Parts: sequence; C-alpha cells; structure tokens
Amino acid sequence: MNRRERLMATLRGEPVDRPPVSFYEITGLEETGGDDPFNIYSHPSWAPLIKLAAEKTDRIARCKIPLTGGPRDPWDEFSQIESWQQDGSLFTRRTVKIGRRELTAVTRRDPDVNTVWDVEPLLKNPADLKALLELPPAEYGGQPEIAPFLEIEKQVGDSGIVMIDTPDPLCLAAILFEMGEFTIAAMTERKLFHQLMERFAALLHPKTQAVAQALPGRHWRIYGPEYASPPFLPPRLFREYVVGYVTPMVNAIHKEGGFARIHSHGNLKDILDDIVATGCMGLDPVEPPPQGDVELSYVREKYGQQLVLFGNLEASDITNLPTPEFEHKVRRAIREGTAGAGRGFVLMPSGAPYGRKLPPLALANYQKMVEICEQTNMRMNKLASSNCRFADSQRRNIMKFPYLETSSFTAYIADNAPLGIHRRGYNGLAALIPRHSGNNLFVPTYAGLNYETISLAAMPAYRYEPRKEEHQSIFEPRCEPMHIESADTKQVVLVQPETAHAGVSARITFRVAEPHYLHQRIELTFHHRFCAPGEPNHFSSLWASYMHMPPDVHIYLKPDWQAGDNLAGWLGVVKADHRAPVQFCPLPDGELDAGAHLEAMKGQTPLSMPQLLDGPLAFYYGFCHGSQLLLKMFKQPEQFKLAYSPCGGGTEPAWSPAWDYVLHLDDAQLGQVYTWDLCLVVKEYRGRADILDEVRRYME
Repeated sequence: MNRRERLMATLRGEPVDRPPVSFYEITGLEETGGDDPFNIYSHPSWAPLIKLAAEKTDRIARCKIPLTGGPRDPWDEFSQIESWQQDGSLFTRRTVKIGRRELTAVTRRDPDVNTVWDVEPLLKNPADLKALLELPPAEYGGQPEIAPFLEIEKQVGDSGIVMIDTPDPLCLAAILFEMGEFTIAAMTERKLFHQLMERFAALLHPKTQAVAQALPGRHWRIYGPEYASPPFLPPRLFREYVVGYVTPMVNAIHKEGGFARIHSHGNLKDILDDIVATGCMGLDPVEPPPQGDVELSYVREKYGQQLVLFGNLEASDITNLPTPEFEHKVRRAIREGTAGAGRGFVLMPSGAPYGRKLPPLALANYQKMVEICEQTNMRMNKLASSNCRFADSQRRNIMKFPYLETSSFTAYIADNAPLGIHRRGYNGLAALIPRHSGNNLFVPTYAGLNYETISLAAMPAYRYEPRKEEHQSIFEPRCEPMHIESADTKQVVLVQPETAHAGVSARITFRVAEPHYLHQRIELTFHHRFCAPGEPNHFSSLWASYMHMPPDVHIYLKPDWQAGDNLAGWLGVVKADHRAPVQFCPLPDGELDAGAHLEAMKGQTPLSMPQLLDGPLAFYYGFCHGSQLLLKMFKQPEQFKLAYSPCGGGTEPAWSPAWDYVLHLDDAQLGQVYTWDLCLVVKEYRGRADILDEVRRYME
C-alpha cells in the first residue's frame, strides 16, 4: 500500500496497513531557497524535516482554488492597499472608504515568524459593520483555476494527496473583527451578522460546488467553525452560524465524491453533535485538554463511525517535550485513535513550529512520529503474513455495528442499544453511506428501516416504566430488549424476543446484493390477543427512516404503476408540517432530469387523496443526496401502507423528513409467522422509466 492509497483508504473508511502520519503544515513541498526574508524555511535547520516529510510521511498538501474571469469585487472599487517595511517587518494597510466613513485594517509580518499578525481590524464596532453592508454585494462568477492544484498533485504523486483548503462564511466574517468585538457582534447583532455571512455564503456556496465539480473526489478542509465554539460563543450559536452555512458546502463536496473535513481547534465536547450534523466525514485536530476539552478516545468511541479523526498531538509538545515523553503521547494517540469501531485515523499535530530556526528537539520528535508509525506497520504486516485477510477480518471483528457492503454503499446495522451518537431505541440501519460521498443518508442519531411501533386491536397502552402511569407509549419495539443474532459478510439478523406487553416476537434479516440493493425481510409472530373472541385481531406497525436533510423532502409514487403510460400519473407526497394531513401533487408528464425533478413540486396545488394512505403500497422514492435516488420497493403491496413526515427527523438546521411505511394485517393469527419483504435501492437518478424497471424486476 503506497502513501496515496493509504490516505484514500482511510478517507473511505477502508482497512489500511498502518495509520497514516502527516506533519500537517509541513509536506516536503516547502521552498527552501530564494532570498525572501520572510520565508523561514530557507534556514538550513528546516532541511532535514522537509526531507523527512517528503520521503516518509503520508503527505496531505494544501491548496486554495481561486476563481478567474469573474466580475470585479465591488470592495476593490472602494479600497486602497499600501505596504511598507519598518524595523524589518512588512506592514500592509487596507483602507475602505464608504461615504464619509473610512475603515482601515493593518497587518504585520515578521521575518522570523511564519504568521501574519492583525494589528488593526477592519471592523471595530456595529456601526462599522452597518457601513460595510452599505457596499453593493459581490456577484459570483468565474471559473475555478485548477492548473496549480493539478501540478501539485503531479508533484506529490503516490506519496500523498492534495487537499482543497477553504474558509467557511463564518471565518470570512469573523476575521474582519478583533476577537472580542466579534463575539459581541455575533451575540448582540445577530441580524446584521447574518447579513454579512449571507454575502459570503452567496459566493462560497456556488464556488464550492464549481470547484467540487472541477476536482471531484478530492479531500477538503473547511476552516472557520472554531470561531463559534465555546467559550467564544454558546453551542446554540454554533448551530446558527456554522451548521446552517457549512452543511451546503459539505453536501456539494460529497455529491461529487469528495471528502469534507471540519477544522476546529479548542473545545469540542458541546458541539460534536452539531459538527456531525453537517454531514462531514472528518475532524481535526481534536486537541486534548487543556487546549481542548475532550480526549481522543471519547470522540473515537462516540463519533468515530462517521468521522475520520486527524490529530491529536499538540504542536507545542513537538518543540517542548523531551522525546521519551513525546513518544508516550504519540503511542497514546495511535492507541486511542484506532481503538474499537471507527472510520479512520491520521496521526497529525495541531500545527507546526513557526520560528525561523527549527530546534533539534522538534526534529527528533517528528522523527519519532514516523518511527512509531512504521513500527505499527511492521507489527501489522507480521500479523498479516499469517493471515492475508487480517485487516478486513479484524475490522469486522472489532466493529460494534456489524455492516454489509456493496460496490455502491456500506450499511451499518444496529439494535436498539445506544452507541456513540446513535440513540437508545433506534434500530435497523444506523448508517447507510454511499461510496461516492461518505455522508450518512440517515440522521446520525436515529436510523433507517427502524422498527418503531406495535398496535393490536383492543391492546391497552404500553408503559415503558410500569410504576409511572403517565409514561405510556406505542413505541414498544424501541424499549424492549433486542440483539444481533448473527452477522457475516452476507447478512445480519436482528432479533427481538417476545415483547413483554404486546407479545410480538421479531426476526429482521438484512442482506445486500450488487450493485446497489439492500433487502430487508421482516418476520413477526404474535403470541397474545387483546380483542374479544371472534373479533378480527387487527395489527399495524410503523417502520421509520429518518433522512438526513435531503435536497428534497418529498417522496414520489405512481399508484397505477402496472398500467398506463410510464411517465403519467406520478404524484409527490406533501405535508405542511409533521401534524398536517398528507396531500399529493401531480408531477408533470414526460421525463424529467434530476434538476427539473427537484423543481417540479414548486407551484403545484396539493390534492387530498386519502385512499392512497390505505394501500396497497408497491414503491416510492425520493432524492437523498444531490441527484442520488433512494427507492423502496415492497414485495407484498397489500400488506404495506404509506407513512410520511416532512420533518420527522428534525427541523434544524434544515428539515429531515421521515420516509416511512406501515405493516398491517386484518386479522393476525397466534403462533403463525408473518413475512414482509422490501428492497432499498441507492443509485443515481436516471428517470422514472428506470425506476419502474427496477420495480418490475423486483416484483417478478
């Protein structure tokens, strides 16, 4: 496995021969010559480290992608920039004139320190922000200039990858202020601050989409969320200023097969759920206390299923800790970063030394990072020599969620016990992650194909805490014991023994088939009846799939799918909110591409068609991620009914719908095993005729 292969496998959540090791800001591409007085890497002390990074590390080079050929930024028309040198330092002043108001920002760069200091911020108070917003907004335009990126990729070759580096809207807004003034403005001038962020988002969001399309399948780092992390701002404002603005960027990246990682220094514990809610696949640098507030082991255990973790060595430890002590921290990071179930781990520091002369101790500690990772590699290769499938089988043995794979996706199966961010009570598909995106299609805390309720004729309410009369629920399957009976590479069997109240036992089998099929077989047996003798023992059960902020919350079906024109008679399912009645909107006749389909529901007049809720239900589909289709097909249509909520999985930062189905029987007999079969398809949308082809093949 070469270094590029190792990094890409880690991003995809696949087995690797050893954890990758990155020096983060030091990649071996640093310019060591020339007469630039501000280039610290020209000092001879850096040469051995730069050589080590080039030859031994799993290189992750960074590159920003500019736009060319677009309209001029209107700020330039009102701005003047001047630079001068003073006492060896380089100063730069930007002056923005807005009417009679003049805004100035000053930066300083010192020859012996690899950073740019903010001497004076552009915005010093809310009045300055209001003045800046008087300028006309910039218009998006231009094409991504990708030639420099491709040249760096060529230089790096098989020794690593090149990462696209981008700020988020919060970063571009926050850096205009001094930190204290930023926090005041963000907390007390939220409307104004959103206006500023929306201007940046109007440029960053389409740019991210354009770059992702021009450079598909690449690794990205999104920086800026840390400005809204505690203690600077409370978690509710992190959700407001980060999740809502970053999620569209993550979705655009993942739609094109890329891998979006969030960069956030400092405290994480109170915002980890929100970071995961963006759909990102990676997080760095996961700083340990006291710089952060959470250990790597905690993040790995609770969030490692979705996130590749990059870290968690402190840059200050590289320059200050004696090598034996630093070695202990390296070994601990590798141990915690690779423990138990998880998507992947990259050993990496939080930064790099920034002085002109690299201390010998720092070089020794960098060398120790490489040495320990290579020892890990040797140990794993030694084991692999006795079992050529060590990495894959070991991964399966240690995964707390068993999983099934096809060439198109990985599906993780859960019982109703809590694990990490997966909440107690939710079962079925804890995650379904397409290969091209790395983004869980379901709300990470919930699940898909989730066994929710039991309803039997005349059955009294289920009490999940019997001593508390008010604790009544129909969600008995969530609360009663459930376990994984068996799991291998072909199928996973989930079992719930006879429940204490309803007396229903369940056996749920998941299996996959190439290239993009997941089959669910539900077998239920009834052991009690509550209705009077001679009365029908009516049964129904809700099974829910909580979709993670899809581009379109609606689902679509064709009631007369077995007859008539393939492209006529299609309906979209709509609800104003969770408790509103279900209605239907007709889709236009004729084939629609994905873009036109996503626009098709706008301006439609809903129809009330309650008979469609009573079944039969043969299939429905929705758009789960970009132009990607999620299709559910039901083998016994007469035993399935439709259920739907536009926001059953939550409303913040965007609606997460519940695309559900209901099992039903008119008269369930005791002791008899009843079976329901369905198939879930995840693939690119290729038109409604293609969907009907899938349905007809399944029903044969």
